Amino acid sequence: MKPARLLLALIGLTVALAACVPSYQAPQPYYETRLGFNFLIPSNWPTGRYGEREYAAVELAQTQPLASGAIELYYIPMDATKPPQSLFRIYQYTKSNWATAQGTQSLDRPRLVKAGDIVYAAVLPSANPYDPTTPDGKTYASMVLTLDQIQQSIVPR
Repeated sequence: MKPARLLLALIGLTVALAACVPSYQAPQPYYETRLGFNFLIPSNWPTGRYGEREYAAVELAQTQPLASGAIELYYIPMDATKPPQSLFRIYQYTKSNWATAQGTQSLDRPRLVKAGDIVYAAVLPSANPYDPTTPDGKTYASMVLTLDQIQQSIVPR
């Protein structure tokens, strides 16, 4: 009878300890259907604090006329009186359009993150648009990625 009680106590203890261990959150893929790649969302990005927007080539005529499309991931602030701000934008080009775009002036200056038959180039924010001492400023800063991090997060299909 004692071994059965001991076994039940051990099972109860195991369940209780398992509930106390923080769970690991693996990066969640952002599946971009139109541009043909998955973007792995970093595991440290807080749920509900980011959104995404796709741009068709026609919408890019003013800023990136040679791009075939783009996706932007943006920060959604906790302070509802503040507007969302871009974390980065990834443009997609054909190889020949990317070569041509290098010789043109544009409002956004994308930098190469992946090359091949399809080229991906990113535009990063130049500064934190929020007061860096506020919760939004701190969270935004923690979510900004480097070009290397963006490159590692683009998974062509």
